[in-house]
Amino acid sequence: MKVNLFYSVVCLVVGIVFYACKGPQGDIGPTGPTGNVGSMGVGGPAGTVGPAGTTGTTGTAGTTGPAGETGQPGATGPQGPTGNANVVYSAWIAPAWVSGGDATNGAFFKQKSDANALLTQDVIDKGIVYAYVKVKALDYDQDKSEYKLVERIVPNSGTASFKIPGRQTNNFYDYGNSYIYVDQQIGVNFLRVTAQLDKRGYKDANYVLGILPELAGKSFTFYNDLTKDLYQYRIVIVNGSTKGRQAAVEMKDYAAVKKAFNLKD
Repeated sequence: MKVNLFYSVVCLVVGIVFYACKGPQGDIGPTGPTGNVGSMGVGGPAGTVGPAGTTGTTGTAGTTGPAGETGQPGATGPQGPTGNANVVYSAWIAPAWVSGGDATNGAFFKQKSDANALLTQDVIDKGIVYAYVKVKALDYDQDKSEYKLVERIVPNSGTASFKIPGRQTNNFYDYGNSYIYVDQQIGVNFLRVTAQLDKRGYKDANYVLGILPELAGKSFTFYNDLTKDLYQYRIVIVNGSTKGRQAAVEMKDYAAVKKAFNLKD
């Protein structure tokens, strides 16, 4: 019992001394080094792809919009070249006649000049020459029940008709005939054109054929004046070439030739 009391006193004295000798609090010490980061853990396995979703329903088409305005036509392009490079042609020529002779049945004409500059040696040697004549032809008018003169175009030569002077009606026998020939002779710078007026015809409604008194025994001037407006002629030259010679054109049909070669009247 005395021993325990002794130890208690000693501890009390030591505690008082320790407390009385305690100094102020010291500074905070430096921070210690940072520890190493731990390694990353292994990722888990990828999850499975989910099933595709169902396709949605197609939407309703919208209404058609109004049509746009019609655009304005473009400007007209330039005119193309005229004609065909392989083809040359003359104008329509009214022959200037001189007398080629006279007979009981007819009066004869020949062109005053046979020169034609389009007919060169090269054309004669390599080309093709076509002739066309424009004539006044006799035609029946169904509406008027009478005959009249109309313009026609034929190849090479043709028959022209004329009203017999003094006749007042337009029956068949009131007209006489004349003939023009353009295809008789062709050469370098040479084209022969001739014509003939027939003094014969039907004298009356009985169709008696004979020399017409209105045409018998007249002068060349009379016959020339009677026929001066009956004929015109033109020549068309297709120069020698594959294209020209193989053109699929009916050369006896002037309308087809005119269209194919763009001929101008």
